[in-house]
Amino acid sequence: MNIPTVRNEDLEKQILASALVSDSALDEFAHRIDEDDFNNIYLMAICRELKKCASKGYTPDIILMSSKLGEEYQNIFAQLITVVATTDNIKEQCRKLKEVTLARKVASTAYKIVMASNNITDHHDFSKHSMHELTNLGLDYTEGKLEHISNSFGKAIKEFEAVVKGEEVGFKTGIADIDNQTNGFRKGEYIVLAGRPAQGKTSLALSMMKNMALKNIKVGMFSLEMTSTEVVFKLSSMLSGSMSHVVPLSTFRGITEAKQEHLDAFTETLTKMTTMNMHINDSARTTILDIEVELRRFIKTTGVDVVFIDYIGLIGADSMDGRKRHELIQGFSLRLKNLFKELEVAGIVIVQLNRDSHNKKPNMSNLAESSQIERDAHMIYLLWQPDLENPTKKMLIGDKGRGVAGGIFPMHFSTQTTEFWSMTQTEADFYSQELSGGEENKWD
Repeated sequence: MNIPTVRNEDLEKQILASALVSDSALDEFAHRIDEDDFNNIYLMAICRELKKCASKGYTPDIILMSSKLGEEYQNIFAQLITVVATTDNIKEQCRKLKEVTLARKVASTAYKIVMASNNITDHHDFSKHSMHELTNLGLDYTEGKLEHISNSFGKAIKEFEAVVKGEEVGFKTGIADIDNQTNGFRKGEYIVLAGRPAQGKTSLALSMMKNMALKNIKVGMFSLEMTSTEVVFKLSSMLSGSMSHVVPLSTFRGITEAKQEHLDAFTETLTKMTTMNMHINDSARTTILDIEVELRRFIKTTGVDVVFIDYIGLIGADSMDGRKRHELIQGFSLRLKNLFKELEVAGIVIVQLNRDSHNKKPNMSNLAESSQIERDAHMIYLLWQPDLENPTKKMLIGDKGRGVAGGIFPMHFSTQTTEFWSMTQTEADFYSQELSGGEENKWD
């Protein structure tokens, strides 16, 4: 009886080819694949060299690597060059290779157990030892095992280099005050936009969504409150703000007179929207499981950088298990946090603030339904309209942000197009004096 060998050399070559031609694929490869995942000793050596490049932030050089490893590797590299690299599927490739590795180890371990069973003297000890061996294989296969911190150096170096060069490293919202402080939202972050009812939370999210899509950032939206038609009307009205004929949102409902130039501008905005990488799901009664499944499908079929969820309080439970609403929201928040991190998308979730008859300045303890959101979010922004008689001026309060999102940012709001944008410093100073009546710290 020969020791069984499970292998997939084509997959091994595919992964190495991807890592050789793409920095992002190299980072994923270095993070997910180990040397012993390769059955071919030559490919194993190339894996070792690629992981060294990733840890030091170097771009792989085939000529240098071939020279270092020896002449016998020239033919191997020549084969890898001919492999079509599918770098957009590197995570799935790595997952499959880990499965091959597990199957190989299981087969090998099972063979040893069978061979050892021929000479059993202590059945209890044999069973215990065999189960221990198989359990260890499961633990080794499980993702998220501890690894040396140097494995994270490659991504950190590349991001810091981009910052030094003045390149964008995050997904910018188009809201100047937020972008200046954060340099954009990062993959895996869970950002909360919160506000009291009817103060513009969804409009703020759509303003960000529109600005991002215009910069070729891939955005998706789960609109649990508005229909896709309403979203289109709002986005169209915002886009018309840069055209000669502005289309007020009220025009779409026939509240204000509609003219031919409005229709022409609407058609122009729709044409612009067709070129934007923007997707929306407005399904009724969307559950947290629906969001998880659909977001995975989004990423697999289309690719998404940033996802908006409007809003967490309308997410449905997977089943009627009798839990109270705040307990459900607590679970939703944690699942969304883990989902954004796993799928490496920036997640922007809209949350209600508790009503306040006195319209006091809000803080994150006012988040409705669950304090879990306060704990889970990376950043929390609270929308506030200090003067209820003047809807054109609002405040955005950064109340959590790991040292980068704090502050109070005065915002303009267009009642015609429902778009938000930051005030200039001069406008902000004037608004401060207007609110405080000359007092210094009205906002604090």
